Amino acid sequence: MLFRSQRLTLTRYVYNNQTGGLIYVPIESSKSKVIPREIWRLVTPIFLHFSLMHIVFNMMSLASIGRLLEGRYGRVWMLVFVLLTGIGSNLAQYALSGPNFGGMSGVVYALFGFAWIRGWCDPTAGFRLGANSVFILLLWLVLGFLGSLGPIANYAHLGGLVLGALWGARPLVWRR
Repeated sequence: MLFRSQRLTLTRYVYNNQTGGLIYVPIESSKSKVIPREIWRLVTPIFLHFSLMHIVFNMMSLASIGRLLEGRYGRVWMLVFVLLTGIGSNLAQYALSGPNFGGMSGVVYALFGFAWIRGWCDPTAGFRLGANSVFILLLWLVLGFLGSLGPIANYAHLGGLVLGALWGARPLVWRR
């Protein structure tokens, strides 16, 4: 089974005297794997960020797209969406790349995918992403896979985008 062969990694930050900044250090532990009674480990990577810039960009994106969707669909919908797409994007990253990752980007890409596809297939949704926003987010995704941006959780981004797009396409699928 997948969870027996690899471990999700717990993390900590350590102050680096030479650079004056925080560095990411994985904590190796027998407790750092998903076990049946500790399912929260499937969602907690969305709360880990590896730099100030990482958390700032994720939170700005979450506030921008998340506020729009939460206002339209409500807090409960938003909570369920964040939890399910967070777990789904984390599982995609873990299965395809291994245990060292973190960040809210998979959820942000899920929100983006949802807003993009729902706005496109349902004109009555009340929102539509502009072509510039779509281009920039897809460009970031491609640059990440090309390795131009350093170590990035590309499969979490892609998994989130796919999950969000599928969730957003539900009215199109159910209509037929």
